[in-house]
Amino acid sequence: MKKMLKSAIVASVAAISMPALAAIQTHTFTVTGTGGETGGGTLVWDDTVTASGNTLSLANATSISITITGGVAGAGQSFTKAQCTFLAANSTPNFALDLNFGCNNGTTSFSGLAPYTATYGASTLTWAPGTTTATTTSVPTLNEWGMILLSGLMAASTLVMMRRKQG
Repeated sequence: MKKMLKSAIVASVAAISMPALAAIQTHTFTVTGTGGETGGGTLVWDDTVTASGNTLSLANATSISITITGGVAGAGQSFTKAQCTFLAANSTPNFALDLNFGCNNGTTSFSGLAPYTATYGASTLTWAPGTTTATTTSVPTLNEWGMILLSGLMAASTLVMMRRKQG
């Protein structure tokens, strides 16, 4: 009886397990400045936390990486999420409404001014949204019938164990 019950549980869970998909989104963008600055970066987030079409907050961004060279930046400046205090990322995943940052790496800083632009010393930076790629991860789940069947099998096995202890 025990072997049969164990086999039934394993078979039912395997048969009705349905993977859900979670995707980590990575958006690559470019930046140009009126003082000759160029650069780019990446913005990463989990689309199960911030769904497509919504605004991505700084708190929900998994990582931010920005590199700017030339002009005010000189040989180059890099910024990470930890150095950013502001993020305007509206309408994920393509940022059709706005993409803007405010960051300070201890040497230099820039701050969001208007949609897609930021002040950077005497220069104005313009952010250009690029492409977004998704890395999907399968998350094993059970559908509602699987949960019902698993609950029933667990209840049945509990009853069998209780009867054995009584007898």
